[in-house]
Amino acid sequence: MPRKYVRKTTKGSWSTEDLVKAINVVTNKEMRMRKAAKKFNIRYSTLQERINRSNYQPPRLGGTSVFSSSNEQEIADHVIKLANLFYGLTPLQLRAAAYTFAVQNYIKNKFNHHPGWC
Repeated sequence: MPRKYVRKTTKGSWSTEDLVKAINVVTNKEMRMRKAAKKFNIRYSTLQERINRSNYQPPRLGGTSVFSSSNEQEIADHVIKLANLFYGLTPLQLRAAAYTFAVQNYIKNKFNHHPGWC
């Protein structure tokens, strides 16, 4: 049964278009910052920070990725190849394989380095 993540917060649920509209309204002095934040459902502190830094990028949620896209694709291809050979990996084995891949390729990571974790 596949896992289905249900988001628990509304952090970063605003769109880039709403952010740009809110910034334009505030910079054109049509509306105050708090009122614009409430109208476009953006936190006041987020709107204030984005105006001060001229940052119109969408919100960054989650941590930074350890592997690049090509590394992830290489691991995924390996897992698919194993599955086609009727040797599926458990989540624990997949994590151990990802750790081994990172160590062998000298990729800086924040994985647990203690022996016996898997």
